[in-house]
Amino acid sequence: MFIYRYLPAIKGAVLLGFILFACLPLVQMTLISFTATLPKPDAEVGSLTLSNYAKIWNDPNLRSAFVNSIAYVLINICITVPVATPAAYAFSRMSFSGDKHLFLAFWDRIGTLPVQSAGLHLDFAGVHLGDPQRS
Repeated sequence: MFIYRYLPAIKGAVLLGFILFACLPLVQMTLISFTATLPKPDAEVGSLTLSNYAKIWNDPNLRSAFVNSIAYVLINICITVPVATPAAYAFSRMSFSGDKHLFLAFWDRIGTLPVQSAGLHLDFAGVHLGDPQRS
């Protein structure tokens, strides 16, 4: 009887703990991106600096890769959200035979769309379209 009174607080604490644990890699990645990992004249190893981001914006290849990554994410969002929003509404309001199976199949396709399309460039990596030097 005693535990039922505190069950919502326990559930909330467990959920908060899980969310914090799941966010740890993102926090680590962000901190490392602002940390100098190689010895440089203007910053010692382990100090917080913006030199990594300055290097990205000054190097044309890295800048292009960064801009391509942002464009890829925006395109994925622009495709996934308009398709998934009406589908989520329909699955929540309608009940029909096989709706759970169809929902799982839909989630498998939409939920993993970024993972599936991430390897798309690997399919065409050896083609070298428009590059006469590498044909």
